[in-house]
Parts: sequence; structure tokens; C-alpha cells
Amino acid sequence: MVGIMDRVGPVIQSALDSAVQTLTEDGRPVDGVVSMQPGNTVAWDNCCENGGTLWARLISLVPKYAKDKTPCMISVQVRFAVGVVRCVHVVDDDGSGPTEAEMDEDTLQVTKDADALFRSIQDNGWDGTYLFSRSLRIETGTPLGPEGGCAGFEWTASAQVLMVN
Repeated sequence: MVGIMDRVGPVIQSALDSAVQTLTEDGRPVDGVVSMQPGNTVAWDNCCENGGTLWARLISLVPKYAKDKTPCMISVQVRFAVGVVRCVHVVDDDGSGPTEAEMDEDTLQVTKDADALFRSIQDNGWDGTYLFSRSLRIETGTPLGPEGGCAGFEWTASAQVLMVN
């Protein structure tokens, strides 16, 4: 029996590694939870400690078949996401909500992360991932939260990954 090589996991890992590098270079490191997330949603369990939670996750795979309509799958369209959540200001013990300045600060934190994550996807060399770099499409950027004192941003992207040698 021939072993199956994972050609999708390295795409997700490369997206995460690139995000770590770009955020660190921008002086916005995430030293909290940094991981590939299994499944459709991401737990925001650690948005405040050590700079937040950073992830890359698989969203979907769509097979691309040979043009002659044979059942030979030659590539898959990999749809993935890269995101980060961090702590934001919340109602204090006296029941006072965040000030305008604090909300502005939180918003700019999210937009700086959005910019860095976009660049991390766009500028990633995608070496060793079997990815057709010209097929890379950054699709949608989505602000997240605020929820439970957390807010952040997630980008989705897709690319074709070669499935046969």
C-alpha cells in the first residue's frame, strides 16, 4: 500500500508560519495560542494572555478533475483562513463602557492585524506546499467580535494544490 502524502496540511502550516513572522516583524507578536485549528470554528479561550490567539484553519476542499472527465483528481482548491483575536476594552467594574479613545484604539488594533495578515498571505513564498502560487486568491476579510472582551480579524483565501506527481 502506498502512503498518502498530506499536501493540504503544509499549506495551512505555511499560512500560520507566515502570519507569525509578519506580526512579529510588525512588533505585534502573538505569544498566546498559535496553532492550526481543527474544525469549522476557532475557540477564543485565550484572547487576552500573551497577545491573543492566532490561527490558520482549513475551510474546504473542492476537487478539480482532469479535463478528459476521467475520475482522476489532479488538484484541489484549498480554501483556508488566517485570523487573530486580541483583548479589547470592556465595561469596567463600575458599569462604565469603553471610552471613545479606547474604542478607537481597539479598532486600530484590529485594522493593523488585518493589514499584517493580508500581507502574510500575499507575500508568503508558499515554498514546499505544492501550491500553484498563481492560483492564490485572497477572498474575504472579516472583522470578528467584539465578544467576551475579544475582537479580531480573519482573512479567507484559496489556491489550487497539486494532488498528483
